[in-house]
Amino acid sequence: MQACRYVGLLDASIAAHARARRLEPRIETSVDNSLWMAGEYQRAIDAGPGKPFSEITTALCLVGLGRQTEARAVLDGALENLDCQGGNPFLRQSFQALRAVAEGDRAAALATLEQIDLDQAESDPEFLYIIGVWFVPAGDAERALSLIEKAVRMGFFRPGVLRSCPRRRDPTNVADRPVPGRSYSSTPAAGLFSRP
Repeated sequence: MQACRYVGLLDASIAAHARARRLEPRIETSVDNSLWMAGEYQRAIDAGPGKPFSEITTALCLVGLGRQTEARAVLDGALENLDCQGGNPFLRQSFQALRAVAEGDRAAALATLEQIDLDQAESDPEFLYIIGVWFVPAGDAERALSLIEKAVRMGFFRPGVLRSCPRRRDPTNVADRPVPGRSYSSTPAAGLFSRP
């Protein structure tokens, strides 16, 4: 699933989940991430409960659906659970940044995003992409584009994901900017859930 998602084959990634479930009904997959990236927000929410780190994808989807209050509740629960488990600094920062995005608090989102240790992502272009997406509603389109471009250079590529994006034609949306060295017209991108 993840390999298909990395190269933009979201339908194949979702189909791999279905096949895996036919073979082993209890198998855990990352289909919620593939569904989020395909813009299938409600399906991603439905696929995520009970999975490790599903709160992030669920919250992203809820924000994408305009359900910020629910997103904040999911993230508050995730932060509370994290506190009970001794806390992971990276997850705490991720949850806090996304919560600030859900609140529309650009300054808090940006401050928290700036604290995330991106060195952890040197081998994970999907992580860089996701953090890049969060920089858009935090108000730093240039940083978003930089991280998304790096993810693309590392092999993470999702053309066509923006066809259903309502903000695609917004000139401030980094999704409409070309990636240097690529012949396609739009970056696989951000703006999936940002609000003006």
